[in-house]
Amino acid sequence: MQLTATCSALQARAALAGTGGATAEAGLEGPFETARKPGALAESANSVFERLGDTPFALAGLQVDDPVGVFVPVSRLNALRRDLATALHQAFDTARARQRLAIAAGETDVLSETVPPATASQAPVPAPRWSVLADDVTVLLAFPTTGPDAPNEIQAPLAALTTEALARVVTHFGANRVRAVLPPVARAWDTPALRDRLRAAKSLGIHRWLVANVASFELLRENGILTTHGTAGPDAPDLLADWTLPVTNLAAARALAAMGAATVTLAPEDGRDNLVRLLAALHGRAEVIVYQDTPLLISESCVYANLAGACPGPDRCEFRGMTLEHSRNGHFLARPEGCRTVVVSETPFCLAGRLRELAAAGATRFRAEFAHRAYTPETALATWQALRADRALPRTHAGNYLRGLQ
Repeated sequence: MQLTATCSALQARAALAGTGGATAEAGLEGPFETARKPGALAESANSVFERLGDTPFALAGLQVDDPVGVFVPVSRLNALRRDLATALHQAFDTARARQRLAIAAGETDVLSETVPPATASQAPVPAPRWSVLADDVTVLLAFPTTGPDAPNEIQAPLAALTTEALARVVTHFGANRVRAVLPPVARAWDTPALRDRLRAAKSLGIHRWLVANVASFELLRENGILTTHGTAGPDAPDLLADWTLPVTNLAAARALAAMGAATVTLAPEDGRDNLVRLLAALHGRAEVIVYQDTPLLISESCVYANLAGACPGPDRCEFRGMTLEHSRNGHFLARPEGCRTVVVSETPFCLAGRLRELAAAGATRFRAEFAHRAYTPETALATWQALRADRALPRTHAGNYLRGLQ
């Protein structure tokens, strides 16, 4: 914010960060007396404009240009602050409306160039690439490495697998088929271990990464995997943005691409109509989750320790999970992951039986996840075979796929 004073007028000008250059101005008419104390205006203005009250704005900085040293009563500075806040509100609303129009125009331009997808009855299902993610190394190692049922890619969570387990996965499938998965939540105390496993993955020859939050990009830059501007570094990484960086429109996909993600994961909470639009526009640069125990809640609080009134310590903890009942007579599953609690639905999210429709719409990459639930190798492989055959699975739900986002 800049404040310019003369003997006859006081002009305030402010710019809003992150709104494409939205600015606002307000002023006071003089004349103003000369201040008895040098710098009095700067001192008063800082005090007044730091008090933005219940407005959504915060003062990032104030530059005062007061060559003649005027005196302006605090009451009038307060009035100037109110006028400027009102003008900023108007500028913000105008900028947001302009951004929405630009996004809508951009999506229309891209989608108008695409051919409407064929229906399932009109076109054969192409052979998509399949990824498998699991948080148990025994489940991952149970999948075949060759043959028609072999996954094209293995996604290995760094937070769940030890360095030794990750090495076993790389030995089994080869580094070129393994994608290291960064966690959606990494607090300060998690970061040292995460950095160690990231470096271990890099040393094992892994060059594919699944990024789950904005901080993941910075972590990859710190370790020389991404350059400052988000382009590929010397190791030429293949970055896939996970569903926790939600993509429900092309603007989100473009923003992630600018950060370095060559491919995005479409949101499992999205509806069919919007998925079809995005698949048509992204031309194979989107992965669709077709089976997942979607985390509904990731809590730093351990539900077991809260109920027991004490924590026995990680080495002595015997908590493996529990069922929670909610007010509408449904149930959730709560499972410990480290000292966190992850809550998932009683039944998994599943789009089996709809894969032909998705492939006809342009889906070329599918993912099956076996995490956040106690999967055995046998149950994971049986589910995998049903998914590959596009057979509907009992005791699953399709989320918003048919009803769409409201």
